Amino acid sequence: MKIQSIKVLLALATMTLLQGCSSMNVDMYQNEKPQLDLFSYFDGYTKAYGQFQNRSGQLIRRFEVDIQGSINKQAEQLKLDESFVYHDGEKQTRVWYIDRAGDKRYSGKADDVIGQANGKVAGNAFRWQYTLDLPYKNGTIHVQFDDWMYLHNDKIMLNRAEVTKWGFKVGEVTLVFIKQE
Repeated sequence: MKIQSIKVLLALATMTLLQGCSSMNVDMYQNEKPQLDLFSYFDGYTKAYGQFQNRSGQLIRRFEVDIQGSINKQAEQLKLDESFVYHDGEKQTRVWYIDRAGDKRYSGKADDVIGQANGKVAGNAFRWQYTLDLPYKNGTIHVQFDDWMYLHNDKIMLNRAEVTKWGFKVGEVTLVFIKQE
């Protein structure tokens, strides 16, 4: 009986701790300037520089991304054609199709995204969440991305993404987007 009580108390303490770690809400940035218009920012050519760090903070990989964005006004859809080049010479591409979902919400799909990505803009911030089928060793693994993007001015946007597997942090991606003329 005593062990059962300890297990219940431990479970309650764990649930309380996890609730205290609840994620931020993008709406807290609704009054921040400049206001982000996702379609306008990514329409045209954008260059990005980024890196992946493991959960200990060790730099694992650096990369550059060329992003060509185009808007299909009839479909209210943004297409992002991304070309990655990693510091070790590996190349990768991803094509996003992002739709307006109303009330500053967005949904998106890409070939290596499991299901649908969902996001919301408020003020200068954009939160974008999705599951990625990531190449790993001789196969792939599904990891969750929780991206937070912050527009600093009409040319610069910063992105920090926490990468998790089964709810545990495996690393973090940091990117700077630079809108080109």
